[in-house]
Formats: sequence, C-alpha cells, structure tokens
Amino acid sequence: MAMTHPNPRKLSLSPIRACRGCGEMRRHHSGGLCRLCRRLPQLAARFPVRRYEAAHPSWRRPGPIAPEPTDALPGSDEKKRVMEERARRGFLVLHPLDARGDEE
Repeated sequence: MAMTHPNPRKLSLSPIRACRGCGEMRRHHSGGLCRLCRRLPQLAARFPVRRYEAAHPSWRRPGPIAPEPTDALPGSDEKKRVMEERARRGFLVLHPLDARGDEE
C-alpha cells in the first residue's frame, strides 16, 4: 500500500540535498541552506541569496511608471520601440493604461 500525504499541496518539489550550512540531508531553501540554517545570521551572511536583479527580469523590477501610456497594440513594432525607449530611460516598460488589445 502506497503512503500518501494528507495534504498534497504541502509537499515540496525541491530535491533533498546536503545543506551547505549543517550538512544534513534536507530540502533546500535560498542559498542552498535548509530552513534552520537560513535563520542563523552567521550562515545567512556566508551564503547569500541570489541578487534580486538576477532573479527577476528587468521588466519586473520596481521603478517609476512612464509618464504617458501608449496606444500601440501589444506585439506591434511600435509597442516594442516604446518599451525599449522606456527601459532605456529607466521607466517600467509596461504602463497600467497602455492599450491591451482585448478592448473593443
């Protein structure tokens, strides 16, 4: 008879490996440390978490909203140019009021 977990959503899909801090075979969290070692300040400092910029693409980084929305439809060459210009100027590439294409 196969054993099942009472709540399958609680199961983690991360592989069990040796923790970089204590060496115990546990599920990894940030920086290759188990949950217990991640809470220890001296180990957390030795094994930092990946930098925010590496973990999140530039279009998801927080920044100022562009001053003007665009009427260019998503996927069009004009929209791509607008997004490149916004990124070059340091604005978020998506504006909340940009044309969406699903409006009639």
